[in-house]
Formats: sequence, C-alpha cells, structure tokens
Amino acid sequence: MIWLQGGVSLVLWLAAGAWLSRRSLWERGALSRLGRQSRVLLGSFGFIFAGLILMVGGWLIAVNGGVKDGALLPWAWAASTVLGLVFVSLQSLGAGAMLSLLAAKETARRLPPSNPPAGPQK
Repeated sequence: MIWLQGGVSLVLWLAAGAWLSRRSLWERGALSRLGRQSRVLLGSFGFIFAGLILMVGGWLIAVNGGVKDGALLPWAWAASTVLGLVFVSLQSLGAGAMLSLLAAKETARRLPPSNPPAGPQK
C-alpha cells in the first residue's frame, strides 16, 4: 500500500514541478528586481530550508506513528504529500534565485573573441 501512496504523491509532486516551471518565467522577472545579495540569500534559503523541512517533517511523521502495517496512515500520507509540495516549491524558488544570478551575467550583444585567430588579417 505504501508504494501506491508514494506513487500518487510522486505524481502530485511532478505536476507541481511542471506547474512551477511554467510559472518561473514570471518569477525570473520578479527575482531580477532583487539585489544580488538578496538573491544569494533567497537561493541558499530555498535549498537548505527545503531539505530541513523535509527531514524534520519525515522524522515527526515517523515519531508520531504515521506508518502502520506497511502503509502510511491517512494523516501521515497527507502530511508527507504536503511536505513534498513545500519541498518542491522551495527548491524551485532556490533554483530560480540562483539561475537569475547567472542570467544577470549574460550579454545580449556579440563580443569579438579575446584572442583573435593568428594569420593574415582581412
């Protein structure tokens, strides 16, 4: 039973990730208005805090008897699904913040090579 519960939760997490990837175009515009230091902190927070929430939440579910007879109890299944959705959301936010830092370094115009090729010049 736990495999079925996990499979249903996985489908929800993947759907949330797909929805967030479409939404990331809006996020990029919003994140680009933040300063560099804010984006670094937001990205780090998203990655680290997401893992912390997932681990502590999983531990709390296990400690409070959320697994019985090879299956998650209904409240534990709902809690683990919500924890997974929060994890996916925070990871997406962290990745968006970090990628916005890289996008800020891109240039839209073509620059000549720093080392021109050797040989006769035209």
